Amino acid sequence: MHDKFRLIIRTPEEEVIDREVESVYLTTETGDMMLLPEHAAFSGSITYSPIILRDQTHEEEYVSRRGVVFFSNIKNECHILCQQAELKDRVDYDGLQVYLALVEAHIAKGDGLSDIHMRFLNDQKLALVQEIEAKEA
Repeated sequence: MHDKFRLIIRTPEEEVIDREVESVYLTTETGDMMLLPEHAAFSGSITYSPIILRDQTHEEEYVSRRGVVFFSNIKNECHILCQQAELKDRVDYDGLQVYLALVEAHIAKGDGLSDIHMRFLNDQKLALVQEIEAKEA
C-alpha cells in the first residue's frame, strides 16, 4: 500500500505542481472530497475550488477555476487540468473584482455574443463570485 500519490496540476500556461503528496482536498460539482493514495478511479469538474495539499511536513493551499480532475487508481496519480491555479496567498482579489465587473458588463450587454460565449461568461462569473466569497468567509 502506498502512503503518497503523484499530483499534477496544469494550466494552459504552466505546470503548477508535479510532486508526491499524502492527501488533496478539493471541491467538485458533486461536493467536497479528500483524495488519498490508491483512491478509487474518479473524474469530476471544478468550477471553483480550494485545493489543499498535505504531506508530513507541511500544507499548501491553492485555488483553481474551471477545470477537471482525474484520479487513476492504477497509476496512483491525480491530474488537475484547469484554466487557473495559484497559491491562495498570491491571488489578486482586487483584480478579480475588476474582472468580475467586466464579465458582468459583457453579460448585461450581450450584443453579438453566441450561446457558447454567454455560457462561458456565466460560468466564469460563477467561479469568480465563489472565489471572492471564499476569501471573505
